[in-house]
Amino acid sequence: MRALIPALLFAVVIATPAIAQKLPNVQQTSVKAPANIKIDGNLNEWNNQLQAFNKTDGLYYTISNDDKNLYLSLIAPNKDACRKALRGGITFSVVKVEKKNVYYDPLKKMIDFVLLKNDDRNELIKVMDKYLDKNNKNSDSLLAVINKKIGVLLKRFEINGDDVPVYNDLNIVAGIRFNKNLDLVYELCVPLSYLDMDKDYAAPFTYTVCLSAHDEVVRRMMWKKPTPGSPFPPPPPMLKPGAIAPPPPPPDPRFTNTEFSAKYTLAK
Repeated sequence: MRALIPALLFAVVIATPAIAQKLPNVQQTSVKAPANIKIDGNLNEWNNQLQAFNKTDGLYYTISNDDKNLYLSLIAPNKDACRKALRGGITFSVVKVEKKNVYYDPLKKMIDFVLLKNDDRNELIKVMDKYLDKNNKNSDSLLAVINKKIGVLLKRFEINGDDVPVYNDLNIVAGIRFNKNLDLVYELCVPLSYLDMDKDYAAPFTYTVCLSAHDEVVRRMMWKKPTPGSPFPPPPPMLKPGAIAPPPPPPDPRFTNTEFSAKYTLAK
C-alpha cells in the first residue's frame, strides 16, 4: 500500500466545539474501516465523522480496522496541537496482553512519525505560523506551500529507535497534511501482521497516542531571557507561620508530553 496524494483538498468540518462536547473522551466501540479508505491526509471516506475527542491531547480521532490493517485517523484542530505534532512527533503504540498481567513486547510496536532535522522543522513551523493565522488573506496559497513542504520534508518513521522511510518493507503507511479548516490531519496504517495479529484475533489490546514536546522547545522555554527593560517578576508571597503552601500549577501541555490510552477490539 502506498500513500496517495490527490490534487483536490476537501474541508473537514468536524472540528467544532459543539461536536467536541458530544463525543466521548476515548473511542467506545470497534469500527470497521471503510472499504475505500486511503492513507492520504484526507478524511473524505469518513464523511467527516470521527469517534472521539480527547481533551488531553486536543485531538479528534478514530481507531478502525479491516481484515489486514489497523488504522489511526486523527485531526489536530488547534495551533498548539499542530505545533506539537510537527515539532515533537505523533507516537502510536499498541500493547497486547497474552496472559493476565503479562505484556507482549510493547517496544517493538511503537511507531513515531514526523521526524525533522532542526533546520527543516524551523522552516516548516515558520510557514505553518503564517498559515494558521486565520486572518491571513493568502491562506489558500500558503496551504499549498505548507502541504508541499510536508510532503518533501516528512519522510521517516522511528520504529523501536530505528529510522524507517515512509515507503518501507513493513507496509506501514502514513499521510499528513493541513485541510482548508486549518486543521492538521494525520492517518496511519499498520498491518495486523506487524502487530502479530490477524483478522481472527479476538482479545482486546491497549493503544496509546502521544504528542511529544520537542526538547528544543522545552529547553528554550526554561531558559527564556526577559525582554530588555522589563521588570523582574515579583517574588512569591511569604507564607504565614503554619500555613500550607498551595500546590504548584499544572504543567503547561504545550511544553510537556501528553498522551491518552484506551482499549480496542478488532471489528469483525
